[in-house]
Parts: sequence; C-alpha cells; structure tokens
Amino acid sequence: MTFRIYSTGFICMSVCASKDMTREGVEEQANIESPTGISSGWKISEDTTFADGHPMPCPCENDPDCQHWLLNC
Repeated sequence: MTFRIYSTGFICMSVCASKDMTREGVEEQANIESPTGISSGWKISEDTTFADGHPMPCPCENDPDCQHWLLNC
C-alpha cells in the first residue's frame, strides 16, 4: 500500500495513495498519520477538482498505480 501526504495546511491536505485504497481507507490513513486535533477529522473533499484544475482524484504523475486526493477537515 502506498500512502504519502505531499501537502498539508490548516484545513486542506493532499495525498498520494494506491488506487486500490477506498475513500474510507484514504481518510482513515490521513487521520492516523496526521490527526487534526479537533473534533472534525480529515474527510475526502466534496470538490471535484484541485485548485490547479486537475480532476479529483487524479492520476499520480510519478506512479501509475497511485492517485492524488484532496481532503478537508
């Protein structure tokens, strides 16, 4: 399983995860690796695109077996 946080801020996080990870699995791993410390944990964003216009999730440019996800807390 691949899971890597590649960008994080106060309310947003971007991760690279194996394509076979479920949405729930991505959220669970994000909360394990980087707990928010508040009552609302990391959840997959309802946005359909990243800020740069790429679809969400989008294929990873470095690993064809992974995709990028946007999460919000």
